[in-house]
Amino acid sequence: MSNWSVIVIDDEAKESKNLKSRYQKYNKLSSQYYDSRGFRLTFAQNTDHARRMLRQQSNNYDIVLLDVRLTEWDDDSQGTNFKELFRIASERYLVALVSAHWDNTSMDLVRDFLLHNPGIDQPLFFTFNDFEAGGLAAIGTQIVTFIRRKRSLYSLEMKPKSPFHILHLSDLHFGLQGTEKTLAGTPKIDYLCDKIKAEWQQGPHIIAVTGDIGNTGHPDDYKIALEWLQGFTERLGIRLPSPRLLLVPGNHDVSIPLAGAQQLSLKPTKNGSKDKSQLFLKIPDDKQIKINPLSAYASQPFSEFAAKVSSTTGAWRGSPVGCWTEFGFAEYGVVFSGFNTSKRIGTDSWPLRKIDDEDTNQVINSFEEKGLSSVDNGILHISLTHHSPVAYPRVREQVDAGDIFMNNFLQKTFAPRLFLHGHQHRRWGAMPEGTRYMVIGAPSPSAVGQPIDTPRGVNMLSLERVGSCVEKIKVRSLVYLEPGWTLMDLPNKNEFSFKVAAE
Repeated sequence: MSNWSVIVIDDEAKESKNLKSRYQKYNKLSSQYYDSRGFRLTFAQNTDHARRMLRQQSNNYDIVLLDVRLTEWDDDSQGTNFKELFRIASERYLVALVSAHWDNTSMDLVRDFLLHNPGIDQPLFFTFNDFEAGGLAAIGTQIVTFIRRKRSLYSLEMKPKSPFHILHLSDLHFGLQGTEKTLAGTPKIDYLCDKIKAEWQQGPHIIAVTGDIGNTGHPDDYKIALEWLQGFTERLGIRLPSPRLLLVPGNHDVSIPLAGAQQLSLKPTKNGSKDKSQLFLKIPDDKQIKINPLSAYASQPFSEFAAKVSSTTGAWRGSPVGCWTEFGFAEYGVVFSGFNTSKRIGTDSWPLRKIDDEDTNQVINSFEEKGLSSVDNGILHISLTHHSPVAYPRVREQVDAGDIFMNNFLQKTFAPRLFLHGHQHRRWGAMPEGTRYMVIGAPSPSAVGQPIDTPRGVNMLSLERVGSCVEKIKVRSLVYLEPGWTLMDLPNKNEFSFKVAAE
């Protein structure tokens, strides 16, 4: 199983072989195991390094151990750097505060911060002496309990051999005229949910939505989508926002007029002065990119909607949406990644059908930092995209995935073994020749883009497990054919058997 991932931000935890050093005492925590999992520690080297690690979207730490006094990193008496790091960390992670001595100065810093930031979750409190050998078991227990309590939404209460159920929806196209009369209409929610629960009494464990949630990328699309999804998920036992709802954008989730705004930008003048129509836009990792702000706004309505419904850690910060990883369900044998395949191909093109190398590298780094691999951990990696990132029979409009994705990412031991996508509005299963992964396309609940007699509905995936390891994937489509609902196998391929840990 995966480790509990911990980032240590302590100015005196410098790498050292001295057994009495803070570095070595923190490291003793890695010897503690819970549910066959240990602690994997990453140490910040300085304040800037800590900022970068906390803000990097691909990082998914379970908890942050933050020293209250960072005097060796030139913090001032007001704890300015400490408070900044506390704020950044608390936006995405659970925080435990550490102090050599909880004197009045240390307590005043924390009280002042919490007083002026009432929305911050209450942290854990440790003294540095707690990390002596005699206290490690107690500390480990507190940390694990703290993580589990705060992340109770990841608890599925599954028996070891029970199947893991994924409901796969795509291409809802809210905002399209007539959508309300299709399966994506509010009057159809009860009928759809009743049929799903007739097959899965406890409902799905995960709902995966692979893009084209809106039809034009306009904010009004997502007002309708939010109302529908709240009613739909509530009937299936999921309260939003939830990490159990995973989603990626599609090409219809981009506002085309704003996406084309880069066409409005002016060329630099001959004397080399900067073009005033090109503005710098801040993005989460503190880098600056030159981009037309209207173009950047093109996926903002989707991003704001996604933040309201899905609590996948750090996924919806900034615009345009890039990629995300979700490791919260690893103990059930599955982890997830998501890619935006609706980015622009070039500065003079529509923002469609591309996976950036930067996004691929972020996902690779995230898995490598977690220390996960299918071979060692027996975990199934499932990746969500709107357009299929790989070619297979009947696929249309394959994306430009890039060399890093095709020749590096897909060759890793932690590469996806299952891709879920949409866009085609038809159900299909395939295992491309010479590959180790299965690709599944979803039908659309709406009638847009296909003949009216095309089966409309959703995909239902059952992942059969031995212990926490997935060994077989079975897929059926729940489609609406007059006079009612029908379960149908996927065309071409609807079952995939494998043993991850044995390869």
